[in-house]
Amino acid sequence: MKNWIAVAMLSLLSLSLPAQMMRAEEAVAEALKNSFDIQLADISRDITSSSATRGVAGQLPTITLNGGATYQNSNIRQEFSNGLEVVRNGVNANVLNTSLNVSWMLFQGRRVYFTYNRLKQEAAGGEIAYRQAIEQAVFNVLSAYYRTVQIQQELRARKSALETAELQLSLAKQRLAIGSGDRVQVLQTEIGRNRLQSAVIQQTLSLEQQKAELNRLMQRSPESALEVSETFDFNLELSWASLQEEADRENLALLFSRNREGVQRSLLSERKSLRSPGLMFNGAYTLNRNQSDGGFALFNFGQGPSMGLALTWNLYDGKRLKQQIYTDQRLLEQQKVFTQQIQLNTRAQLWSAWRAYTTAKALLELEASNLRSTSENLSLANERFQLGNSGILELKDAQLSLDQAISAEATAAFTLKQAELELQRLAGKLAR
Repeated sequence: MKNWIAVAMLSLLSLSLPAQMMRAEEAVAEALKNSFDIQLADISRDITSSSATRGVAGQLPTITLNGGATYQNSNIRQEFSNGLEVVRNGVNANVLNTSLNVSWMLFQGRRVYFTYNRLKQEAAGGEIAYRQAIEQAVFNVLSAYYRTVQIQQELRARKSALETAELQLSLAKQRLAIGSGDRVQVLQTEIGRNRLQSAVIQQTLSLEQQKAELNRLMQRSPESALEVSETFDFNLELSWASLQEEADRENLALLFSRNREGVQRSLLSERKSLRSPGLMFNGAYTLNRNQSDGGFALFNFGQGPSMGLALTWNLYDGKRLKQQIYTDQRLLEQQKVFTQQIQLNTRAQLWSAWRAYTTAKALLELEASNLRSTSENLSLANERFQLGNSGILELKDAQLSLDQAISAEATAAFTLKQAELELQRLAGKLAR
């Protein structure tokens, strides 16, 4: 009984303990380990990678083993040209045959070379798609993580403002009790306190919902305990010149489009190679055994190798191959246009993200300065209110200005972080 009580007390103690703070990189690691999209992309990558072999491409010979055995019991009647006639009932006959066969396409316009090259490119495309899944997961988790930081900062500020409002209300009531204040000040202070209570409740709900979303991205239960950092972590060393170079070289959408272009080019070469003659090597080692109780040949046995070369050449097929080659050529041209379009869009998105990044950085500096000013202004207004040199309206205006400054500073910080993440995504940095 004592053991059960101890276990129950330990369980209650563990529930009362605050959740350990999870850093951004830890949240990313958790998401990468559990993401369903990454698991699916990994399966596809494994399939394309395992298919990129010389055997699948047709560069290696095919070896097959065939065999069979039959038994027959029949009534026979045979008449021969020399006048002999054989009539027998219940004649037993059995046949045994087996063969080991080899076939190997020796040449067909380097088709197998182009096929092997296409399979390797498809495997590389599977790797890029896998990295794209990682990139998207990292981007989503970091965005959700720092959105949680933003909401948490705003909630902390509102709780602090609520504590100040409670003190102001207590002071207003004391003044009313000793006759140095009036009922209007008490009511106005109470209205402000209630407004802050409502804001804290709403902001708490927003924080819980955002944590549930972050837990979902990490494939955890939405109610799992979760604490995030108190501050933003910025990378302020980004360079426009290096970002341009990296985007042209490492942007995953652009790399995937170039990969599709290479696959289509190899497919076109495969198709053109079908115009060439094909030289096939065929070989076999056979064993045949026939035994019958009727007829002249009562027993026949043979074994030995055989080999030969076969030439095939598609001289005319109703222009089907020509049409297929033309279609592949047009598809290659289409993919080239897609690549050019993606490259242009990437550059435009990069420029827009860079402008958003530099603007957000400047705005964050302004909002930080404004926050310092409004904090000092509220402190002075609170001192004047306590000394009786100002009314409650001035104090409420100062408190409202501070609330707005805190919200604006947190929003500016999140906007800067979001712009930074977008730049890193476009430059292919998130999946490295």
